[in-house]
Amino acid sequence: MVEAITRRKIIAALAVAGASTAIGVAATSATTAENIDSLWRQYTALVVEAKATSRAIEQAEANLPEWARPGPWRVDWEGKFSGREVGWPIRKDLTYPDHDILRLARPGPFEISDWFEEAVSKWPWRREIERARYRKNMRNFVKRVREQRLEKERVGLPGLLDADEGNYDRRWEIREAISALPPSDNSVAALLLLNLDEAIDIEVLSHLRPRLTGLIAEHAALVVERRCVDHKDLPFVV
Repeated sequence: MVEAITRRKIIAALAVAGASTAIGVAATSATTAENIDSLWRQYTALVVEAKATSRAIEQAEANLPEWARPGPWRVDWEGKFSGREVGWPIRKDLTYPDHDILRLARPGPFEISDWFEEAVSKWPWRREIERARYRKNMRNFVKRVREQRLEKERVGLPGLLDADEGNYDRRWEIREAISALPPSDNSVAALLLLNLDEAIDIEVLSHLRPRLTGLIAEHAALVVERRCVDHKDLPFVV
C-alpha cells in the first residue's frame, strides 16, 4: 500500500538524520528530480481532470428524474427520506407508511430477499404465496433498474463514471511509481502530500521545504503556509 510505504520511508529518513541536518533525507539528484517532477505534473493534471469529471457527474445525476437518482433508502409518513445513501431507484409502487413508521423506498435485491425470508419465518404455511410475491418484487426491481439505466444513458452518466474510474487508476499508478523511487527530499515530500493526515506531516514538509524543487516545492509551500492537512481545494487533492 502507498500509505504504508510512505510511513516507512519517512521513518527511515528520520532514522538516518544527522544532527546537523534536522531531516536527513538523501539529496535529490537532477535525474530523480526530473522524474518526480514529471510524475507530479501528470498527477496534478489528472486531479484537475478528476475534479471536472466529478462536477459533470453531479450535474448528470441532477438531470435524472428523482426516482432514478441515488439517495436515502428509507421514507417516512411525511415523505421525508433518510438513512444511508444507495444507488437503487425508488420503487414504482412506493406509498408512504403510517405515522411513526419508516419504509424502504430504494430496496435492493438483498432487501427483497430479506422480505421473503422474514415472511416465511413468520408464516411458514404461506411459503408459496410469499415466493410468488418475491418473484414479482424481483421482476419489478429488475424492470425499474433497466428503466434507471436508460435514464443514466440519456444524461451520459455511464461514460462519465468510466472516465472517473480510469482517472483513479492512472492516479494510483503514479502514486505507486513515486513510492517506488529511492528516498529523497522530493520523493518523501510527494508521498507526504499524497497522504496528508497528521500535523507532523506539515512539520516534516516545513523542514524539507528549503531543499525541495519544482512543482512539489510550490505545493509543499501551500501546505506549510496554511498549516492544515484538510484542504480539498489544494491542486493535488481530489
